[in-house]
Amino acid sequence: MRALGIVLDSVGCGNAADAELYGDLGADTLGKLMAREGLRLPRMASLGLYEVLRQWNNGVPESPVILPGAEASYMAEASVGKDTTTGHWELAGVITAEPFATFPTFPGELVAEIEQRARVRFMGNVVASGTAVIEQFGAQHVADGTPILYTSVDSVMQIAAHEEVFGLERLYELCRIAREVIDENELRIGRVIARPFRGGGGQAFQRTAARRDFSLMPPRLVMQDLEAQGVKVMGVGKISDIFCDQGISESHPTKSNEEGMKCIERLWCE
Repeated sequence: MRALGIVLDSVGCGNAADAELYGDLGADTLGKLMAREGLRLPRMASLGLYEVLRQWNNGVPESPVILPGAEASYMAEASVGKDTTTGHWELAGVITAEPFATFPTFPGELVAEIEQRARVRFMGNVVASGTAVIEQFGAQHVADGTPILYTSVDSVMQIAAHEEVFGLERLYELCRIAREVIDENELRIGRVIARPFRGGGGQAFQRTAARRDFSLMPPRLVMQDLEAQGVKVMGVGKISDIFCDQGISESHPTKSNEEGMKCIERLWCE
């Protein structure tokens, strides 16, 4: 017997009961795309997706014939929080009762400790989107090599650096050091994310697919119980990063959604 789980981050069906706590009241990504943009997902509809979406949105089209044996339902998160780490941990059997830490800017003492240990100086330390932050600081970074520190509404510390100017392996090592310092200070920050980019010299800055996530070590996961029973667990994409390699027998990193789906298809058909 085999099981396949595919997680589409931020592709939501309606909103949970606690949506208002996170500024997400009224969220319904798929339903609104169908009602406003005419999105159609016939294969998923044949498994019952439209019946789920209709709980929130009357603009969803009528369902086609649902395949025999197909079932669809919606779930609400039991954990406190809404970020990637919280959701993936819960799918793996871990309920998070205490939310992960978020920051408008990172404390000066923490930043200074990372800088001292990694022998760097940061610029930024702001809340920003990944594309906006490299537009704002990218030229200065290329000029002096100073890595860019930023965060978001999620529990993440993100460090952006130019693949050629700063170096990819150096960026990964910087993020490993940041992860160590965060853990030693017992700060529950879900992930440190390496955000490499390219460009400059007249070309627009663009993030690359060489991103890496350095996650907080999770408690025991259901995948570890499966492994203990001799079940092989394969992770595709950034799954191994999110779970710190725990409970993952075999990891298949990918650089895009398209590559990820092709990898899943290949592994499933082997």
